[in-house]
Amino acid sequence: MTFEQPIDAPPVGRDIVFHSGHALGMATIQRFAAAIGDQNPLYWDENYARQTPYGGISAPPTLIFEVNHNVRGALGADGFVRQLADFLAPLGLPERAGNEYEMRQPVRPDDVLTLRRRIVDVGEKQGKTGRVVFVSSEITYTNQRGEVLGSDRETMVGRQRQATARAAEAPGLDGGGASAAPETDTEIPRLVVPVTPVLTAMYCAVTWDFARLHYDSAFAQSEGFRERVVDPQMYGSFLARLLTEWAAPAGRLRRLRLSYRAPAYVGDTLICRGDVARRYEQDGEQHVDCDLVVANQHGQPLVRGAAAIALATLNRPISYL
Repeated sequence: MTFEQPIDAPPVGRDIVFHSGHALGMATIQRFAAAIGDQNPLYWDENYARQTPYGGISAPPTLIFEVNHNVRGALGADGFVRQLADFLAPLGLPERAGNEYEMRQPVRPDDVLTLRRRIVDVGEKQGKTGRVVFVSSEITYTNQRGEVLGSDRETMVGRQRQATARAAEAPGLDGGGASAAPETDTEIPRLVVPVTPVLTAMYCAVTWDFARLHYDSAFAQSEGFRERVVDPQMYGSFLARLLTEWAAPAGRLRRLRLSYRAPAYVGDTLICRGDVARRYEQDGEQHVDCDLVVANQHGQPLVRGAAAIALATLNRPISYL
């Protein structure tokens, strides 16, 4: 595992490349699926998976984006991976404002990943209670053959304010919200997830994310939160599970855009829901656009987002390109 260019501060326009040096592996795929409660046989049963358009076992759609593949990377006392966290540290703990995932190909157990991160924007503005700094990155994931598996547009922020207010007012991605009035009345069956200490521990372990906000109550409270905070990327894995279960067996998630609006805590219940906004045909396939939201048990929206799904035919091999 090597970095081509270590950094101390985000270099806009320059690439930071990380080579994992080893295959992703069946264990990583199945532990991730287990952590989010996803029993889709596509991730567990080779015989089943071979008979689907995927042609074999593949990873859950958001796995490559949510797992920290650099297991030898330096962690701070707060549990955050250094680099961007160091840059935002003067304003407090870094916050995740949004992610835009694009899935280009199925991710296989034998894929050896290379991550190429490019900082595309660093900005600053004055918020209601202080200075706000944001860093936007584009991360591209390729395999050992140089094939693009997916990409992620990620926005992180640092704020000069109390943690509780900071998290509750996290800026979203423009255009990423769920529509209040979708074009059709087709509702996707909801996914309800109780946030237990075991769930958060499993997710932190399998994604190699040890930010203390997620598992250390005393630390979270010292930062102004009432309890351990749910990792925002976990919402993506549950929304992907919601969509792939609904579109099974041949549907595939192509894009997922997430805008994080408010924190969830251990003890909360997540209600993941979606509505079909548009159906259309493209390149001989049926496609569906969806509006998404994750709310807590009080009905408070925590995440708003949108997704694009391709509904492949059962006798047609999956091709994301």
